[in-house]
Amino acid sequence: MSEPRRREIVVELERVQLVQKRARTHLMFCDDCSQESDFVSTPDAARIFGIRETDVGGCIEDSTWHSQTNGGSIYVCTASLLADL
Repeated sequence: MSEPRRREIVVELERVQLVQKRARTHLMFCDDCSQESDFVSTPDAARIFGIRETDVGGCIEDSTWHSQTNGGSIYVCTASLLADL
């Protein structure tokens, strides 16, 4: 008598979650992107990603996120934020 054939089924589920958070942006020229881009303040970047402001500073220091200083405040390029997602 022959052995019953075995089959394996793999099911992959992908979950998409929409999160909307608002932040005031400032249009500035990003030296790293070489184009105009929207920038958000470091407190807004921290709130958007749900991290501490010190972690934002770490990403800026690691050159993961592009930044510009304007009027004594540090702003983060949204294009670099989105590229890091």
